[in-house]
Amino acid sequence: MRRVCYASHIGNGLHHLVGIIMQTSTRIKLGFFLWLCVFVYSFFSVMGVEPTGEGFTRGLNRLMIFFGWHVAALVGAIAVLMVGWRVESAGLKWLARTPALIHLLAVIAVLGAALWQYQTEKKAALSPQPGQQTAPATQTP
Repeated sequence: MRRVCYASHIGNGLHHLVGIIMQTSTRIKLGFFLWLCVFVYSFFSVMGVEPTGEGFTRGLNRLMIFFGWHVAALVGAIAVLMVGWRVESAGLKWLARTPALIHLLAVIAVLGAALWQYQTEKKAALSPQPGQQTAPATQTP
């Protein structure tokens, strides 16, 4: 009578499953999906949170939750980028690059908005305010 070892069959099945997961294309697709879930959730995570604080800091707790999820998504984007660094397929390369590019565009947009705000305030400080008296113009001989 022959004995069948079911543990070896389970081990082979797990080995096959690990082999599928360890394929680079599957890791990139799974990483992209997980990144996308975290990135989208970062926008919805603050919807039910009441703003706390007073004055200038009111609502800062919501902003910190939002940025916390974005940092988690950025870590995932960097991981996907590193996995897809040496992939031959052009489609998989761009799938691996997309999360990092989206985060780069977000950083550029935030820096651009900050620079625009700085320039607007600088121009407003140099121009006279409405109702403000200026010195009369005089001619010099």
